[in-house]
Amino acid sequence: MFFRDECIPASNIRLIQWFKLDEFQPERAVTSSFVSTRTLLLLRIPLVMYTAIVFWFDFGNSIATGEFHHFFAYFTRFTFVGLHAYMITTLYHHIRYILIRQPRCPASFLDQPAILNYLYVLLYHTVITFNILTPAVYWSLLSGTLINKADVTSLDWWLGVSVHAITFFIMMFEVMMSRMLLKLRLVILVFLIVVCYMMLTFIIYGTEGWWVYSFLDWTQGPSAAIWYIAVATMVVLCFFLQVGLHALRDCCGRRRRLNGEDDDERTEQGDAIPSKTVDLANEDKRYYSQTLVESNIESHITLGPFSTDHLSS
Repeated sequence: MFFRDECIPASNIRLIQWFKLDEFQPERAVTSSFVSTRTLLLLRIPLVMYTAIVFWFDFGNSIATGEFHHFFAYFTRFTFVGLHAYMITTLYHHIRYILIRQPRCPASFLDQPAILNYLYVLLYHTVITFNILTPAVYWSLLSGTLINKADVTSLDWWLGVSVHAITFFIMMFEVMMSRMLLKLRLVILVFLIVVCYMMLTFIIYGTEGWWVYSFLDWTQGPSAAIWYIAVATMVVLCFFLQVGLHALRDCCGRRRRLNGEDDDERTEQGDAIPSKTVDLANEDKRYYSQTLVESNIESHITLGPFSTDHLSS
């Protein structure tokens, strides 16, 4: 299976370059080392539908219980909405990728403003980090409100498990089945987002006299400072745990591709092995810049010379 894995156009902004946001290879978001791109799309569709159902039930339940004014006060909601936004965005680009006739290219990524690609990359890094952090903190410190309360409804249980547990497995599916890369320097932005949320909890306390999470209550004295440091440390640890998981995934993917190439060589030599279904989507090995891409939706898209610029470095 051949992937071009070309970067989006290079940015002239030094900060973007330093964080390597312009090194995003969009084809990695819509392809897999383990299944065909069509199979990956079919697997993603029910997951997107599930996150959409959970979001709207949670949204409606917060209105029905009079808690809508606190809907975005919880870090869990930011985490879940981020995951849902990532899933919907990826599904859109994946469908556009499938609809393009051979040879395929991620034209929807390449045609949109660069800022959207940079935000997409940052969103991915937050999703894979926060969906480890949130379940870990919730089930170790906060789950007593769900487990021990007698008046918890079935809906509360389902929503609680969905946003604090099932989201972890959806995130892990995306990590293991896609081919997205991590940029180590983005740990700084991910960390700063958590710091900004902590500052938001102070604003909420200042306006309402209510701490979103009890362990963040600064009136506890030194113990509160320890919790702040512990959460900040967990953010970094979760990020680098994902670095290891991505390395493991890529290692398994390389081995699978090498095994596939060995099988191809054996086939050419006349060995009797079962024939494989070949994905011809990327049979044409020219770069995007050398290819006139014909789309099922639009007539023709000509991609500029930027797509091979990174190969000279």
